[in-house]
Amino acid sequence: MSARNTIKVATAQYPIDQLQTMDAARDKIARWVADAASQGAELMVFPEYGAMELSAIRGLQVAADVPASLDAVAETRGEIDALHA
Repeated sequence: MSARNTIKVATAQYPIDQLQTMDAARDKIARWVADAASQGAELMVFPEYGAMELSAIRGLQVAADVPASLDAVAETRGEIDALHA
């Protein structure tokens, strides 16, 4: 019988908030990761739509405009990718 490796994975039913700053985004993600890690998760999967809340940092007008919100989120990609890594 061969040994089995297992990994505990956490998935997020992630609520979209109207974040005011990038620091608020960092804090929110850190809280979610800390909670998952405290329950033994070694990997956490966030939904792809979670990044859309970052557009609110640029204002509600941007968040309400799909092309503008996509541009706003794209501008944060490097920083958010690094944070999730």
